Amino acid sequence: MEKIIERIGYWTLALTLLGSGVAAGLGRWPFALSVFMGGGAAWLGYKAHVQLVDRAIFQQKSRWLKAKFFLRYGLIILAVYGIIRSSYFDPAGFFAGLLLPAAAIVAESIWFLFKGFRGT
Repeated sequence: MEKIIERIGYWTLALTLLGSGVAAGLGRWPFALSVFMGGGAAWLGYKAHVQLVDRAIFQQKSRWLKAKFFLRYGLIILAVYGIIRSSYFDPAGFFAGLLLPAAAIVAESIWFLFKGFRGT
């Protein structure tokens, strides 16, 4: 189970880089940068959620974990404000980047099914 959780984080990073790279390759730099920002915020949020759940399950206390969790939302609000105020960033790219963990879960599920059918 631990490996699946780690692989979802890797899938999120890979999809962020892939989406940004494809958009940059097509010459859509604002979209590429926005996907990169959204994917980065989503990855940080995913890691914070994993830590939060792990600490809750194992009943460990952490002083800064809750602060990291709530600061993530502050970071997202600041990024959205900057995107709205700037004409260089693309809001659709940022929100697409924020949704990449869902795509990572789908990718990991497909990989898991593929491995199951192969019998490995």
